[in-house]
Amino acid sequence: MKAQILKAFEKRENLSKQTLAYRIFDGVADGKEGLYIDRFGDLVIAHWLGSKHFKQELVTTIDWKQLGIESVYFRAHQKDPKQTVEHGAQLILGEKREQITILEHGISYLIRPERAVSGGLFLDTRDIRGQIKKTSEYKKVLNTFCYTGSLGIAAASGAAREVVQVDSNKSVLSWARENYEINQLSTEMRFIPEDSFTFMQREAKRIEKGAEPYDLVILDPPTFGRSKKGAYRLEEKLEELVLLAFQILSEKAELIFTANYSEMTPELLEQIITINANRVGIEFASIERLLPPE
Repeated sequence: MKAQILKAFEKRENLSKQTLAYRIFDGVADGKEGLYIDRFGDLVIAHWLGSKHFKQELVTTIDWKQLGIESVYFRAHQKDPKQTVEHGAQLILGEKREQITILEHGISYLIRPERAVSGGLFLDTRDIRGQIKKTSEYKKVLNTFCYTGSLGIAAASGAAREVVQVDSNKSVLSWARENYEINQLSTEMRFIPEDSFTFMQREAKRIEKGAEPYDLVILDPPTFGRSKKGAYRLEEKLEELVLLAFQILSEKAELIFTANYSEMTPELLEQIITINANRVGIEFASIERLLPPE
């Protein structure tokens, strides 16, 4: 395993010159199914999705300090996502780090390895954040299921004129507000502690009565979630979600959809988007795929 991890570090050496927030080790692609290692500056979180633990091997076989790493956390994932959260991340090397700040695309984000499975920033949407920052100037933006708000913060950093961050979890929404404040952004930003479906339904009614629509809607739903109607799976709510987004978009708006859902192929998503766009009389100029960073 040591040789595989060192090879992965070397493979991404050029990437480390651009950002210090990226995935060092990507499971089977780097030779070890179930192992994922995310880097945030001089801290890493090792995620293990298998049954047999080998966290001690991570400590004894690798000179992390030589690789520029001061603290290593280990998180064993359970079949039930709730149990993964409850088990927490274990510090296996270095000093305890309740919070650090990392820089990406010129934007600061708070990382808390013990509070969130991802540390508070999903690394697979790094390029999406870059794209949003480049294309958000003067836009009114809605970021649904916003989590710690990174996609909305990227829009504000790109000079969006207004950003609305929506999440039913008040704790992560507070985190999103902190991310906004540490960047000292001038864009007006609202934080709405509400179920995203409910918020979008209400916005659709307001816009139908003449309220201003959104120029960019960001959909980043969880695979499993909860609404006022109870628990749901993304596949059951996908069409409703897309249709609601189209109902609140302006005439020349953009829709960004991202989800960590292996059963949903890009082709299926494009089909659902096209069908529901036709239902509300929207014609696409183009559909662009933004692939996860390597």
